[in-house]
Amino acid sequence: MNAIHGTTKSARMRRLSVVALGVLATAIGLAAPADAAGDYGSKIFSINDPYFEATDSNGTFTAQVSYGNGNPVALSFRLSAYLVGISTSPMTCTSWQFRNGAFTGTSDNHANIPTSYFWHWTFPTNYLGDNMQASGNCRFRVNVNGNSGTANVNFRFDYVVGDGGLPPFAPTKPGGEKNPFTAAVTID
Repeated sequence: MNAIHGTTKSARMRRLSVVALGVLATAIGLAAPADAAGDYGSKIFSINDPYFEATDSNGTFTAQVSYGNGNPVALSFRLSAYLVGISTSPMTCTSWQFRNGAFTGTSDNHANIPTSYFWHWTFPTNYLGDNMQASGNCRFRVNVNGNSGTANVNFRFDYVVGDGGLPPFAPTKPGGEKNPFTAAVTID
């Protein structure tokens, strides 16, 4: 125990290891800075605009609403070629649906799938005008320049299924439109 700092040598080494992995992740472009305000914007779907797609350094995400019979939203996520290239194991991916901030009980899970897998799923019920969210995580082992770890790709997509042209209730985002999709990678 170090009386000056109140920590053991092994605790300091663990803290240094975590910091080193964080620096490594940032240096190779895996860590994305978080939006300071946590304000990611929202996609407001309409009959004339039922599709969304976003690509970043972590992968490509899509969402599409089919109006009628519960207004199902089909979603997909595919890891970037870089992340597939550094993976050393299959991945497990899980997504959860939230309505007005509360978990709906709807989720999707795919275990032990190849990192190159085109992961797709559907949230079958989406109420018109409600603030909906798809949050998810894909987890797999990686090796970056001889350093092994576990990658966690977390994503979030905020959306509203509009009522076909009339302005639905939706969160107002000051400061202009922001991307409703975010993804970040951490390596443990």
